[in-house]
Amino acid sequence: MKKRKALKQVAVLLLIFAMTFTMSENSVFVSAAGKSTKVKISAKKLTLTVGKSKKLKITGAEDAKITWKSSNKKVASVSQKGKVKAVKKGKANITATVRVKKQKSPIKLVCKVTVKAKPEENKTPAATTAPTPETPTMPPVTPTPEPSVNPNHEYYLPTTEGYQTYAPSAKEVSVNNPLLTNSYACDPYAMEYNGRIYVYMTNDSQQYEKTYYAGNNTYENIAGIHIISTDDMVNWTDHGIFQITGKNGVCSYMNCCWAPCAVHKTVNGKEKFYIYFTNGGWQMGVVEADSPIGPFRDVKGEALLNSSDTSSSPLDPACFIDDDGTAYLTYGGSRGGARIRKLAD
Repeated sequence: MKKRKALKQVAVLLLIFAMTFTMSENSVFVSAAGKSTKVKISAKKLTLTVGKSKKLKITGAEDAKITWKSSNKKVASVSQKGKVKAVKKGKANITATVRVKKQKSPIKLVCKVTVKAKPEENKTPAATTAPTPETPTMPPVTPTPEPSVNPNHEYYLPTTEGYQTYAPSAKEVSVNNPLLTNSYACDPYAMEYNGRIYVYMTNDSQQYEKTYYAGNNTYENIAGIHIISTDDMVNWTDHGIFQITGKNGVCSYMNCCWAPCAVHKTVNGKEKFYIYFTNGGWQMGVVEADSPIGPFRDVKGEALLNSSDTSSSPLDPACFIDDDGTAYLTYGGSRGGARIRKLAD
């Protein structure tokens, strides 16, 4: 009788132990009914970017009391509903303490959180809205009008005015043959592509209009290029003015765009067109396009060349591509002489 009573007492103790048995490592507890239940956390590892949030969930312990804690709130904080918020770059452990009714020992579940810094914003300005040429045909050719013998001294800029008058020629009409008579342009650079000549020029009209026709050309307001083309060297198509620098330009971090040059090259099986230009006599910039007349885009996000990179302030670029595909950039400088650099790609 005593032996049976002793065995009964042992059985009761074992049952009590089973009812209160908790394992933090495998997150298992035994209910009063003797049912084994697995308590889980929705993620053991979590990677977030600064400013992002993610809610963790506990399953298998519906009637339990759950508290949450972060090992480093400065890196990752957690609410009492399990919502984790990434604060700054680093690592932190998020611990969920699960207290089940009638169980002495709590279950602790851990999620290791890695917080990454925000990626840098792409500051590349949007591409210009320049017209894209039809493929394979080109826009119809429009002959350049003859300059006026007695020009009106109001001058025409295609992008800002709705009328057209012609600037007076610097020479007698009989001894010159201007390609443009409806705007000011200089520093022409010619490029041949598919049997057509494209001429890229500094848009002097911007300086002329900005200074209210004062006649003083100090160049600081020139931020665009003027493009024309021909397939017979007689009749020319005016493709218009393209804003490259300034607050409305492709390279908005630069002020000026002078003396453009153009070159085309096959890159990864596709034809690419590059315009190199001078920014105020102390920087060189470059934009890229998929056609000779844009739209142009900034692919570097910074100057191609600064005055600190060379022995002289870089001016008036020209690009040459050798038969083996190697590209070279030549340019003048304020200290005299020409420079030449090999381009990486």
